[in-house]
Amino acid sequence: MKFITLIILVLAVITPGVISGCSSDNSRILNNFSAEPIPDKYNPLVFEKQEYDMVAGASKAFNVLVFNTGVFGSEEISLSLKCLNHSSAPLKSVFLDSTPQSIPVNSTGDFWVVLSLNLSTPPGNYVCLMTASTSPENFVQNSFFLKVLRLKVLR
Repeated sequence: MKFITLIILVLAVITPGVISGCSSDNSRILNNFSAEPIPDKYNPLVFEKQEYDMVAGASKAFNVLVFNTGVFGSEEISLSLKCLNHSSAPLKSVFLDSTPQSIPVNSTGDFWVVLSLNLSTPPGNYVCLMTASTSPENFVQNSFFLKVLRLKVLR
């Protein structure tokens, strides 16, 4: 019995969070580590985060990075967005504002985009698919999650 207790205690100290108050240096390092997303030929369209929270009627600006693998040539790249809820119904009250730009081949370009929601946007969880394209045949896509929160009015 003492042997089993000793094994549990050792595992608890090594594995952070099993016993409240115990932690390791490795867990603190991992919790403080935040890597910038870097687009490349395998993942040419990346966002700052994979999940965004917004309130209906609000706007949020964020950075989108696009790596031109050569698919786009030297043409101007435009971004578009489509968001769906759990029943695959499209979110029609979302708007994306970004300026098209040219990105040299094998280079990365920054797009500052503004995502805006109407006041009528229903709360819920959505999956948004962003497309960077120069034409219907030349595009790359990536998705992120959008959580539309309920707006509470204080009286």
